[in-house]
Amino acid sequence: MRGYQIMNIWIVNLKSNGLSTTDEMKADYIKSNTCGMGWRLNENITSKNEYLNKAVVTWPEEEKSLTLACNNYHKMAKNDLVLTRVATHYYIGIVADDKPFYDISNNICPNNISSWMRKVTWYLIGNQDVTPAPIVAQLSSRHQKTIDIRLPWNKVLYDFCKVVCNN
Repeated sequence: MRGYQIMNIWIVNLKSNGLSTTDEMKADYIKSNTCGMGWRLNENITSKNEYLNKAVVTWPEEEKSLTLACNNYHKMAKNDLVLTRVATHYYIGIVADDKPFYDISNNICPNNISSWMRKVTWYLIGNQDVTPAPIVAQLSSRHQKTIDIRLPWNKVLYDFCKVVCNN
């Protein structure tokens, strides 16, 4: 995070396949410096279009949600910021790769069965008492989307992120 730049800030609800994603599974993303979405197909996928064509057949009732999540994971750019919550702890991350990857080996984040993933360098903000209220508010929804751009980029948030990330 060198110098004030315009970048996206993503709100990410870390998910594995299905609705039973636990806080322990979410913590694995933090430990492995990744973030990911659910709706995994157990086969090698080489492109976003190939994934979407197969995924909407597998989960027709989830077409809108999985398409939005997949498109957003592909819109993320290197150095974009990511905000997430695991249990009562809030995290900020910096996207560290140029494009998403599809990992069916489970070597990177073994306890998760995600589809598209991004490499993210995570930093602990802390609990609700030390996390700025706008971040807490954005991450408080129980029915939060898998991934969305939610916060406008501004100098105040940039300065806060710079302090948390120590650079």
